[in-house]
Amino acid sequence: MTPRQPVRPVNRRRTTKRTGGEVLLQVRARRDKVRQQRQNRLFNIGCRFVLLVTIIGVLVWGGHVGMRKLFHENKDFTIREVVVKIDGSMSKEQVLDVAEIREGMNIFEPNLGEVRKRLEDLGRVQNAAVERHLPGKIHIHITERVPVAWLAPMGENSDPFTSPDSMLVDARGIAVKPGELQPEYLHLPIIYGIDTAYLMSGEAVGSPGMRAALDLLRLLEMHPTLTRFRIQSIDLRKGYCMVVSDARHARFTFGLDNLEVQLERLGALLLHSETTQREIETANLMLARNLPVKFVEVPVAEPVEPPKPAATTRSKTTRR
Repeated sequence: MTPRQPVRPVNRRRTTKRTGGEVLLQVRARRDKVRQQRQNRLFNIGCRFVLLVTIIGVLVWGGHVGMRKLFHENKDFTIREVVVKIDGSMSKEQVLDVAEIREGMNIFEPNLGEVRKRLEDLGRVQNAAVERHLPGKIHIHITERVPVAWLAPMGENSDPFTSPDSMLVDARGIAVKPGELQPEYLHLPIIYGIDTAYLMSGEAVGSPGMRAALDLLRLLEMHPTLTRFRIQSIDLRKGYCMVVSDARHARFTFGLDNLEVQLERLGALLLHSETTQREIETANLMLARNLPVKFVEVPVAEPVEPPKPAATTRSKTTRR
């Protein structure tokens, strides 16, 4: 039996040195292959993206051309009638000038959102609705603001109907330029104490006195016993109160708060005035007790002397 030869240990260091070049070549080859695969994948993605963008562009262009041919250049969609409904005093010509819509143009040409915005930018317009009714009709509905009072310029006590700085105000406190003077505007109350020099049409007046004056006008319309009480003017120049004049030129001082309670005092005071047949000159409704009231003084009639009998004259007879 032959003796077993001892196994010599493998010199790993020498093996690594011998195969190091081969391993390095394999790593470089694998890296180049991975890089090439990545480049091919990116190229394919780029080609697909370009193809997709081209298809979308062709579809959009074709859709745009088709829309133009079918709708915008189609004579069947020509505006043949513009129906304008106005809740107010504006004329149809004024509305169409602002809307820039005319018969004969394509019904899809005007931007309805921009048309509505231009109309509502007018201070006197509260709401505007613009609708298309295919194939050739457009409906415009205008709701104007309803004024409840005049705003007189500062420093003026006369009627503001002829002043260029005068404005109207609606129940929400929005100031409006008068425009054409309507007959129903002549009977609206006048509010003094608001500076209208820099007030723009369509701008809200948010002062405490203005809010109190509008609340007073609103509450009077709903009060069951004060339907005959008509306000002629409201003076806000004192700041802490309102001096209200009625059609009989009586002056009533109101506080800016608790208007319902003050109106109850006014109702009782007017009832007392009718019962006693005495005209009120001034009254301060801000106080809860000992209400200061001044009545119009009635001049005392002077006694009238009875007429004296006329002296009788005797006629002389002439004797013949």
